[in-house]
Amino acid sequence: MHGRRSVIGGAPRRLLRFSASARALHWTLALATLGLLASGLPLLLPAFRWWIRGYDPQVGLRLHLALSVFLLAPGLVVLLGDRGALRAESVELVRLGREDWRWLRRLPAFLVGLPCASERVGRYNGGQKLNAWGVLTSVTGLTLTGVLLWLGAPAGLLPILRWLHDGLTLVLLLLVAGHVVLATLHPRTRPALRGMVDGWVPADWAAVQYPRWAAGAAADRPAESRCLRPGAEPGEGPKVDRRERRDVQ
Repeated sequence: MHGRRSVIGGAPRRLLRFSASARALHWTLALATLGLLASGLPLLLPAFRWWIRGYDPQVGLRLHLALSVFLLAPGLVVLLGDRGALRAESVELVRLGREDWRWLRRLPAFLVGLPCASERVGRYNGGQKLNAWGVLTSVTGLTLTGVLLWLGAPAGLLPILRWLHDGLTLVLLLLVAGHVVLATLHPRTRPALRGMVDGWVPADWAAVQYPRWAAGAAADRPAESRCLRPGAEPGEGPKVDRRERRDVQ
């Protein structure tokens, strides 16, 4: 499934980019990751303790361990959600091809606003795929090293495990920070945040940033039906409120 579309006057206005299950998976993983970073960074770097009055490292460690339970939430989403949609979207997210590497070579131009769009970009660009691989690798490594540290690894392995755990924490912090900045501040990528809130993104934006995916999404499903104005004849067109008019402009 590529997506559904919402139309005004026959032209797509919005495209359904993410299913409800994909959004639930994203936010459960995001909240678990942010909680673990917020509780783990003060343990790693004392400079992060300034905003916590009377910080106790032992209490902080217990809180960090307790919050790790929320890493189970994404697994529940996979078990209870639309596994077919999640599988299709996940395969697209982790599959890196030649076009993705070409896009990554143009990443500096993309970040500064220079033309670099490609008609071959699908649901995700190379930057999103590389970030996803980095986050998944970091979270997996942090989980494994964290479990081993908690269970009590052999004394000879403890320094290596702590080094890996601390290093992966900093890597994950950089990846998450970059993701948040692009999702909330960068003008080229900011519209994507709407897709992770209600699933829909502007069709004109998607056609520029993800042209191959947008073309398939616009043709994949019939238009979303809309109600006529009270008392209007069928030929008079759909009801369009002011907010929708601004979206079209």
